[in-house]
Amino acid sequence: MALDATPPGYNGGGASTDFGNVSQAVPAYYLRFAVSPEPVPGHSTAMAEAAKSGFGHDNAIATAKVLALTVCDLLTRPDLLAAARDDFSVRAR
Repeated sequence: MALDATPPGYNGGGASTDFGNVSQAVPAYYLRFAVSPEPVPGHSTAMAEAAKSGFGHDNAIATAKVLALTVCDLLTRPDLLAAARDDFSVRAR
């Protein structure tokens, strides 16, 4: 399971959201992961097929594990949680 499975030639890009507004009020993180080794257009049948592929499933599970382990670190290490809160407080000003 590759955690960095960015398709070759991917140059970024994405859609507009209100996520930036939300992240000004509460700590937030925007996470994306590859569902295909090759680029596929968003909101397409190809994307839907890729998302339910073994590759997409494996990357979804790997991503969920990373998020769960991060939460475990924050819950079991009060110093990390305090540092994250402090960092947010400084950035939110």
